[in-house]
Amino acid sequence: MKWPFNDLKDFRDFSIYVISELESENETIFSKELKGWSNTGFSSPSEFLGELRIILNTILNEHIKLNDELRENIRDAIKAINKAFGQN
Repeated sequence: MKWPFNDLKDFRDFSIYVISELESENETIFSKELKGWSNTGFSSPSEFLGELRIILNTILNEHIKLNDELRENIRDAIKAINKAFGQN
């Protein structure tokens, strides 16, 4: 599935999808970290996206079980966050 990443709700919905995928692979450490992020109140959209980018990068850089589609979706989310910050 291609995620649109048009607004913050898309990123929150994406995080729910990632949590579900991680839990299905018994990757509970990262699913708990992402759940903690989703339950946090953020003072700005930049903080919201910045914290999510850190977690997603950590998930990609750790050697955990990710199917190819999930790995690609996470990369797309990071690219969208970088674009929102004016980065390539």
